[in-house]
Amino acid sequence: MTPISNLTRRAAALATLALCAAGPVFAGGHANTHETLFPQDFKNTCGVDAATLQDWFGGVAPSQNGFVVPANSVTFDDSTNCNFYKWGAQMFLWLTSPTNQGPVIFNSPVFFDATYTGELDDEGFATFNLTRNANPDDLPTSLRSVKSEDPAIDEIGQADSYVLVTPKNDTAYFGVHVNDVYAAFAQMHLDAKSQPGYFDEAPLLATNFPTTQSELDFITTQSLPAGESFPDGDALTMELKTAWVAASDVEHPENYITITGMVPEIEKNADNTQWSLTGTPEPKELALVGMHVVGSAKGHPEMIWASFEHVSNAPDLPYYYQSTSAPAPTLFTPGTDGDWTLFTGDTVPATVVPTAQYKAADGSSTGGAINALGNDTIEFVPVARLNPWGFKPQSTSAADDATDLLSLNNTVMTALAAQDDVRAYYYQIGSIWTGGNIPTSATDNIKGGDRLANTTMETFHQFPDGNTIPGAGKNAFQAQNCFFCHSSSADNGLGTSHVFGDVANVSD
Repeated sequence: MTPISNLTRRAAALATLALCAAGPVFAGGHANTHETLFPQDFKNTCGVDAATLQDWFGGVAPSQNGFVVPANSVTFDDSTNCNFYKWGAQMFLWLTSPTNQGPVIFNSPVFFDATYTGELDDEGFATFNLTRNANPDDLPTSLRSVKSEDPAIDEIGQADSYVLVTPKNDTAYFGVHVNDVYAAFAQMHLDAKSQPGYFDEAPLLATNFPTTQSELDFITTQSLPAGESFPDGDALTMELKTAWVAASDVEHPENYITITGMVPEIEKNADNTQWSLTGTPEPKELALVGMHVVGSAKGHPEMIWASFEHVSNAPDLPYYYQSTSAPAPTLFTPGTDGDWTLFTGDTVPATVVPTAQYKAADGSSTGGAINALGNDTIEFVPVARLNPWGFKPQSTSAADDATDLLSLNNTVMTALAAQDDVRAYYYQIGSIWTGGNIPTSATDNIKGGDRLANTTMETFHQFPDGNTIPGAGKNAFQAQNCFFCHSSSADNGLGTSHVFGDVANVSD
């Protein structure tokens, strides 16, 4: 994890705030920027107090880039929305904790990378290898051909075939990672294909991700030598998607989690209408700009989907929250000033329209080309969150959830900033889950942010109300969130993961 040098000024500015007090969060780190300002008078409905934060840090006081233990998914309490948001926050801090085996947990041997095998299954869908992380300096990334609409590439990268272009005429890169329990569970399903009755002792595991201690015990017994256990088994099955840009493309790389990634080599033509991928990966220093944290938990085989972004990515549209100084929800209009990574200008766009589209070559995530749409050139498009916190903008009914997330982020980020912890520059933009059912659509008993979209990964899947998006084939708002693509049949929860059903091989 890259050390930082500028959080001390931010910490000093926040020193007068008690850990759980509602107050301003200056999520920019530099005195001349105003990225991701929060309102100053929100109610503290979901704050993390000092005792809880100490529990997250393994029973010790928070320290700079200190190790955080994962949330216990086996004993998860789903009685409040706040608990879902706190689950995501703790998991993110665990996943981005440094270890002596890698710069962050999700790039250490506890996790596996999902990479395309180059082969398709019998139905024409991409197949994947799960490979345990061995070298912390070769995190594999790729570009997105499409999501579920095209069988060539199934689940690596952007949520459609469009390309996120940075202001410096570069592209974003994406990785998919799963934890050891997920990888072991995938291997069990590979073994079960030739062993009838494999799941007789734990029948729900034949069609669902684990959610109970007994199911975790079954996976442990089947996968590990007698007496051994998974080091973080209580996290149950986890799948992550990470979004990265070149560290040279961000204003202050010292304020980002950085890593060396293997990215597709790109050659650009003279008029900037086509970027060809040579098929040869090359090392590049990358800065983390977004992450989806997805995991099964007690009562939730559909998995909880929590999303995080860097504070300097992009601005939000206005939203309502619960204020300490007013009985009714209060409207907050975020500013647009600052050194944004994915936004320029003074006005938040009504729509986010792509200028480029990626087409893979023969199903490869490293070959093919990025082509300009229509007769235009490949250009940067200012990005914004059109549905702040994952809800309809200016919706008073979303004020309680916005307030939960404001108070959660405020307390966590303030405490981390006081320790000069680089993770203080990241915050939860929202989470989504169901009432415990396997979602069959994006509207099937959905809870949390029913419009949740990460600007780094669902950039062009943000549907504004009452507007047509020219050039993108999109009309007025449609229900689009994680479960728009990650839905499944009601009797097969494993389909919520696009990687799981097409794992071809699990290797160390």
